[in-house]
Amino acid sequence: FRGSCFDTNDTLHYHYYCLNDTEKERLKAFFTHPHRPNKGDVPIANPTKGAFSSRRNITSYKHCNLRIINDFNHGHKALIDVEKVTINLLSKVIHMEDALRLLNNLDQLRSSVLPPAPYNKCINRCLALHSGHKAAFDNILKILNLMLVKKVKPDSITAMNFLVACAECGEFEAAKQLLFDVDGQPSWLSQWELTPNIALCNAYLTVCAKTGKFNEAYEFLNVASPNNMQRRWPNAKPPIKPDRITAMNFLVACAECGEFEAAKPLLFDVNGQPSWLSQWGLTPNIALCSAYLTVCAKTGKFNEAYEFLNVASPNNMQRRWPNAKPPIKPDLITATNFLVACAECGEFEAAKPLLFDVNGQPSWLSQWELTPNIALCSAYLTVCAKTGKFNEAYEFLNVASPNNMQRR
Repeated sequence: FRGSCFDTNDTLHYHYYCLNDTEKERLKAFFTHPHRPNKGDVPIANPTKGAFSSRRNITSYKHCNLRIINDFNHGHKALIDVEKVTINLLSKVIHMEDALRLLNNLDQLRSSVLPPAPYNKCINRCLALHSGHKAAFDNILKILNLMLVKKVKPDSITAMNFLVACAECGEFEAAKQLLFDVDGQPSWLSQWELTPNIALCNAYLTVCAKTGKFNEAYEFLNVASPNNMQRRWPNAKPPIKPDRITAMNFLVACAECGEFEAAKPLLFDVNGQPSWLSQWGLTPNIALCSAYLTVCAKTGKFNEAYEFLNVASPNNMQRRWPNAKPPIKPDLITATNFLVACAECGEFEAAKPLLFDVNGQPSWLSQWELTPNIALCSAYLTVCAKTGKFNEAYEFLNVASPNNMQRR
C-alpha cells in the first residue's frame, strides 16, 4: 500500500507498507466474504437496539440486511435467519421508504421461495409509521401488491394483519374482499389458496365493531343465518368452530354499536331457543359476564345489569350457569364494570351494596370473598361525581373522616 503525508514544511512524502502473511489472509478473507467480519473488525450497527434516528444509522442497518442475505447466498445462514434479521430491522424503521428498501433487498436472495414474514411485519408496521389512516392503508395495499408482483405467497398471518389494519383504519369494504366473493370476484383468500380459520373470523367481527357494521356481524355469527361463518365455509380445515373469543368480540360489537337485544341470544335462551353459546357447546366464563355488563352500561340497561350481578337475584350469573367450567366467580373487573354501569346510568344507590354492608347485609364484594382495591375506590368516586353525591365522595376520601376508604 502507498500512503502520503505532509511534514511540517508542507513537503509531500510517500511511504509504503507491506502486509505480513497474517494480514494478507485476513484481507483475502474479507474480500472473499465481506459479510463475515473477524472479531477485530469494527462492528456494524446492532439491529436489535435503537431506532433509525439518523441516515447514518439507516445505512448501517441496510448493510446489516445485505450482509445476512449474502450469508444465506453463500450457504452460511438459513432462510429463517434472514427473516429474523429483516423483521428486527423493520421494527426499527421510522420512514416508509426505508421499510420498502429493506423488502426490496430480499430480491437478492438466491431462493426459489421468498418468505412472507417480513412483508407481514411491514403491514403491521405501517400503522405505526403514519399518523393518518388513509396513508397507512394505501401503503398496506402497496405491500400486498408487492407480494403478488414478487410472487410471495401470503399466509394466514398476512390475512390477520390485514384485518387488524382494516379495523384500525375503518376499512370495512376491504375486509369483505379479503374474506368473501364480491361482485363475481373470488375472495383474496381463495386466490391465495387459503380458507378462513376461527381467528380470522374473530378478527372480522372486530372490523365490524370498529366500523359500526353491526348487522353484518350479527348475520355472520347468528346460528340461524344462512350466511353465518360455519355455513359459508363448510369445508374449512380445521373446521370453523366459534370459541369464547368469538363471543367476546361479538359482545364488544354489541357494546360499540349499542345493541343490547342482540347480546341476549348469545348468552341466554330466548323464545324457547337455546343460546348460541350452548349450541356451540360452550358455557360463559367471567370475562364474558363482565363484557355483558359493559353492554348493559353502554345501552342504558341498568336493571338487567343489576339483576345479573345482584347476589340475592334468582337470575344472577352464578345461578344461571351453576355447572359452568370453570365456575363463574366474580372478580374485581366484574365489580369495576358494574360501577361503570352505575356511573353511566346515574344509579348511586345500586353502587352501595357492591362496596358496603347495607341494612345488615354484607357487601357483594365480601360475599364474593374480595376486598376493594384503589381502582374500585376511584370508580366509586366517579359514580359519586356522575350522580351529584359530593358529600359521599368527600366523606369517602377525607383523611379525618371515620368513613374514609382506608378506615373502611
